Amino acid sequence: MMKESIDLGFSVILFPEGGWRNQGDDTYPNPYGFENNQLLNPFRNGAFRLAIEKNIPIIPIALINAGEKFPSTSMKLTPGALKIHVFDLLYANNDKNPLNMNYECYNLILNKLKEYAIK
Repeated sequence: MMKESIDLGFSVILFPEGGWRNQGDDTYPNPYGFENNQLLNPFRNGAFRLAIEKNIPIIPIALINAGEKFPSTSMKLTPGALKIHVFDLLYANNDKNPLNMNYECYNLILNKLKEYAIK
């Protein structure tokens, strides 16, 4: 479905961190093994494989205060402004290894989140 949408000229939004942090709540198990108190968990490769296969760039976006607005412990949305940072386009540059694109995107976002956390 995503490949066909891209072929039709649509943009696709993916969250490569995916999943959820259950903060120790056994009612909602955490199948991804995410760690609590981790600023950003590892990304899965699907978005990057798709970008390479379709030869399209990725626009990394850091959702700076997403943890405050979408807490994983309650799964309830909190009203207010969501702070975002939109990075420049990220191209595969003929590199067919999705891990390289994954790490580059991950590090851009992680560093921006760290920058915000220090303020």
